Amino acid sequence: MNERILIPVDDQPCSYAALASLRARRWIRGTEFLLLKVVESYRDILGSAADEHVEALEIEQRDYAHQMGRWLDEMTENFGPNWPDVESLLEYGVVPDKIAKVAFGWQANHIMIGSHDLDLATRFALGSTASSVAGASPCSLEVIRSRPLKELLQEEGEITAEDYHQLAVPPRRILVATDLSSASRASINWIGSCEWAPVTLFRVVTVAVPEHKDQSLADAFCGINKALVSERRHRELVRSGLKEESEQIARLLSDSRVEFKVLQDDDPAGAIITVADDWDAQLIIMGMRGAETEAAPGAGPTAMSVLERAHCSVALIQNDSTPPASYSWRRPMLITGH
Repeated sequence: MNERILIPVDDQPCSYAALASLRARRWIRGTEFLLLKVVESYRDILGSAADEHVEALEIEQRDYAHQMGRWLDEMTENFGPNWPDVESLLEYGVVPDKIAKVAFGWQANHIMIGSHDLDLATRFALGSTASSVAGASPCSLEVIRSRPLKELLQEEGEITAEDYHQLAVPPRRILVATDLSSASRASINWIGSCEWAPVTLFRVVTVAVPEHKDQSLADAFCGINKALVSERRHRELVRSGLKEESEQIARLLSDSRVEFKVLQDDDPAGAIITVADDWDAQLIIMGMRGAETEAAPGAGPTAMSVLERAHCSVALIQNDSTPPASYSWRRPMLITGH
């Protein structure tokens, strides 16, 4: 079966940025794309408060759905004849639930979704569609989030098509956060299946809880039974595993630069975000349990926290037998297939 990319969209700048990022890449021949717009029921939003204005709300919702249907058709047509495998779908329901349901039914390999770079307090107060989708996603998920987009909106108040094109550049600084698990190894393999811009910088990190902190947390995050080894041996094993994953990336991507570091912190997500912010990372890559694993699928608490707090794009790669979609940022290397 061809690779399938699901792109939830709306008429917001973050969605246009996600579409621009999609179009800036080169995908394997035959890759299929589905633009999904979910119209949320006024009852899901207002609850019993909607009972007093049912007729007016139904008219307003029909008008909005019609408007979004026309907009969705226009977005699909804008891809042009070079992208014949782009289709669209208008659905009704709770947005995160419907996205996950469509992804499962359509057998998507990969979800690409735009997300606003809101300040942390606002993001927690309003909630994040991307985070909600990550908690129930049946496939790998890539959240497109851009600090330059936020800054441009603040400065200019509006974004042009050329602005979106200029923002859709390949990431040059990529932070790979691993816990040395099978899910993390799957993300390393995925990195090697894609083609990144020349001399891309990869920084591979894992977070070890300081030895005076809770033992169970350290074991859960690092996947190594510290009860069987000395503290020093434990640190050596973690460093060795991290070095092995870094060397794998270096072998697969010979013209990239790879470095690695073991971080010590009792807040793994906070440590990852600190490195990403200080380094000005443009993409964070992490593993995510797949639906075929014995454990509960979806993003774990560390990945969810990183996704909620990051100011850059985040890719969560599942370790199922169905591989995530691969792509190229090197325009001459792969063709769109048409």
